[in-house]
Amino acid sequence: MPSETPVKGAFAIFVTVDLHPGRKAEFMPLILANAEAARRDEPGNLGFVVLEDEADENRLHFFEQYRNAAALDDHRNTPHYKAYATGTEGMIADKQIVRCQIAG
Repeated sequence: MPSETPVKGAFAIFVTVDLHPGRKAEFMPLILANAEAARRDEPGNLGFVVLEDEADENRLHFFEQYRNAAALDDHRNTPHYKAYATGTEGMIADKQIVRCQIAG
């Protein structure tokens, strides 16, 4: 999947996912493995944090930082991302992505 918006230089995405009730226990190992592999194996990944929403047990947030748009494209073509995407099919009820340019 190509990046949706052209960006110059480093940027971040803030992803919010609402899981179908009862799917969190299955979902967590898959997203945590994806985040860990991104941090460890992708030179263009500057950070990937998985956050659990305090108000909604079925809502998670991901804060991901990339060196450039190509790094995000590379991430989406890795075996660990593909395993996450395939493994979580049908678990996500809603997903929102916000892109932010890194200031400075």
